[in-house]
Amino acid sequence: MCLVRVFLIILIIYVVHSLKEDLNRRKYGIDDMNIWDENIVRFYENPCENMTDVLIADLEYYTVGLLLMVRFIELGEDDVMKKAIDLKESGGPKFLQINMNSTELREKSNWDDYNTRLYERSKEDAEDAWSRFTAAIKKADFIKRFDKMNS
Repeated sequence: MCLVRVFLIILIIYVVHSLKEDLNRRKYGIDDMNIWDENIVRFYENPCENMTDVLIADLEYYTVGLLLMVRFIELGEDDVMKKAIDLKESGGPKFLQINMNSTELREKSNWDDYNTRLYERSKEDAEDAWSRFTAAIKKADFIKRFDKMNS
């Protein structure tokens, strides 16, 4: 039964990722876009951003999401919700702040406008990631209830 849950979680993550790629295809008018193309587009949107940071951020985003979902099933709803609230109150995990850390190394006087735009975008990304995470928790809760009804 646990393997079925893990498979469903991986399937949910795959579907969300596919929808994200489809939205990017429409946004940029690109027909065949994979994760590497998407990161190249993001790199050219912000040429000062380090390409390695972009790739690491994407990898950590999906890895952390998968681990949180597995922990949700293992620990139960209350413990994971407490951890999620703590995570939100602490400003989010480091993968949501990676872009801000890379800009701190640059000369502040030359990049004030860029940093302001980047901060706003990072804040929106963090809010978007939080809403996706809470939606995933609700889906996992539904799966738990469905399993209880069938057993």
